[in-house]
Amino acid sequence: MQSEINFAKLSKHEEQVLNYVGGYIPSALRKHYKKSQNLTSQKYVDILNTWCTDGHYEGQYSFLQYTQEWINAQNRGKLFKPNAELYLFFRALENETRKHLNTALLGKYRDINLREFLIQKLTTKYLVQSYWSRLVNGKCLSSTESKHLFYVIVNYFVNIRIKAFVVVFIDLKKVQDKTLSRKGSKSLRKQLDQNKES
Repeated sequence: MQSEINFAKLSKHEEQVLNYVGGYIPSALRKHYKKSQNLTSQKYVDILNTWCTDGHYEGQYSFLQYTQEWINAQNRGKLFKPNAELYLFFRALENETRKHLNTALLGKYRDINLREFLIQKLTTKYLVQSYWSRLVNGKCLSSTESKHLFYVIVNYFVNIRIKAFVVVFIDLKKVQDKTLSRKGSKSLRKQLDQNKES
């Protein structure tokens, strides 16, 4: 059962990378929506702009300042720095994703579309919905526009996470295969040496 599988807590480095991803996605979407001249796209651009910060979390979110270290070090003035509420939204997405994207559960996902499965899990998670509501509360979006933007962002996030998971899984598999191959080579050499002596 999935709830029985323990998933690792985010490390400081992983949170910093997540903060970068939390800025990358709205930045990419902002560029995309700026190309369109319709009213809904303009609303999306305006909302995405409100999620950007100067890189300093203050007040109740000051405890998250450490997540900005890497992005501040890399920034040359062009990076989208997500505000604290946007970061917390992406952290909720990541924590839920980790429950499902792990090698212990890989066999369970053989016959399902993992992308659709993850999107369904993420879009129905209460904590994710709660953070999303905070992000769009008071913004001039209709329910349909809010749902659309929510789905687009979750979809973008899932695509990034699945690609990263596949790369890590393939790398682990290569290491495992290489280890097995070395063990096999040693025993083959040993057997050949024994045959020569006989």
